[in-house]
Order: sequence, then C-alpha cells, then structure tokens
Amino acid sequence: MFRKMKSLKIIVSALLVVFVTSCYKPTSSSSSQRASGNDQSSSPTSESSGVSTSFTPSSSADYSKALEAYNAKKYDEAAKGFEAVAKNDPKNFDAHYHLGKSYEGLKKADEAVKAYKAAIVLKPDHADSNFSVGKIEYDRKNYQAALPFLDQAAKTDFKSPKILLAFGENQRMLKMYDRAIVQYGKVIGFEPENVGAYYGLGLTYIGLNNKIAASQQVRKLESLDKGLAKKLADMIDK
Repeated sequence: MFRKMKSLKIIVSALLVVFVTSCYKPTSSSSSQRASGNDQSSSPTSESSGVSTSFTPSSSADYSKALEAYNAKKYDEAAKGFEAVAKNDPKNFDAHYHLGKSYEGLKKADEAVKAYKAAIVLKPDHADSNFSVGKIEYDRKNYQAALPFLDQAAKTDFKSPKILLAFGENQRMLKMYDRAIVQYGKVIGFEPENVGAYYGLGLTYIGLNNKIAASQQVRKLESLDKGLAKKLADMIDK
C-alpha cells in the first residue's frame, strides 16, 4: 500500500513538472524593449512612407543655414542650400517649397515652378505651393496652365481674398465669366472694400456686354478708388 502511494506521488510530480514546463514562455526581445522603453517602432525619429517631417543633424543644420540666407534675401545662396537638402532628402517638403520661393526671388520662373511642383507631389493640397504655380503661370499669360493650381489653392484656402481674387482673374481671362463673378463675390464677402474685386467684376460685366452691371461697379469704386472708377467708366464708354 505504501509503495503504491509513493509511486502515485512520483507520477503526479512528474506530470506537474511537464505542465509547468509547457506553460512557460521566455520573454521576447521585442517585449523586453517595450518594457524598457526602447521600442524603435514608436520612435519619433523612425522613418515612414510619407512626407519627411524630421531632419538628420546635418540636414537640419543645412536647412537652417539655407533658411537664414532666404530670410536675408540671399536667394542664390538659399537656392543652393535648399537644393542640396532636397537632393539628400527627396521627401522633404519644406526644402522643395523654399527652393521654389528662392527661385522666385531670383526671377527664375521655370525653376520655381519645378520646385513647387515637387512640393505639390508631396502635399497635393498645399495652398501656397499651388497658388505660387498658378500665379507664375498667370503672370506668363498661361491661363489654362494656371487654372488647376489656382482651383486647388482656392479649394484648400477658401477664405483667402488674395487666392480667390487671383482665381477669379484667371477665370475672367479664360472668359469663364459666370465663374469669375462667383469668385469676386466671395472676395467682397470677406473684404467689402476690395477694389480689385469691384474692378474685376466691372471688366467681367463688360465681357458679358452688360453695361448696366458694369456701371454699378463704377459707382462702388468711386468712393474707394477714383482712378480705377474712371478707368472702368472709360472702358464702358468705348
């Protein structure tokens, strides 16, 4: 009897050892890293597939130096600096954007457009980049080329009188008169004394051969800018 009980205890002990061994799982290295706060996947400096939002120490210094040159209106030096940063970090939106600004300062329209478009690839709805391309193309009288960029800028920053006015002017030049009237109306809604909007409306109504509506804009301009009021009135009388 005693031998049977001893044998039973041995069997139970053996089974208990097997059970405990099978349940034990060693701590993984990733678990240890998380416990110690070293989980690299959550590091703020880890790379993602999106736009670059962090700088390496060297690129940060180069960018800061280029920005300092830009702010000092040393556009040639700034352009070289931003170009170097953008070359080393093609997803760096700020470098592309300020490269465009630097080229604008140098009156290099083609290079500026190229840099802004590189920035737009990274941030398609960035209002200032789209507006800058649209304004450059408008100034070059490439109204059709300017249209999609000014359209996007106006969609993103829909409360900017500057952007809305430029969009309206571009539409007017394309003889999209009804749409231009809408943009001028938005500008006046934000800035009731915006002389450019009233003048643009007057020109638009002249384009539509609506002299009565054009004359109404003359009267509104008389208290804001007599010179523009006279200029518009002379165009109506032609």
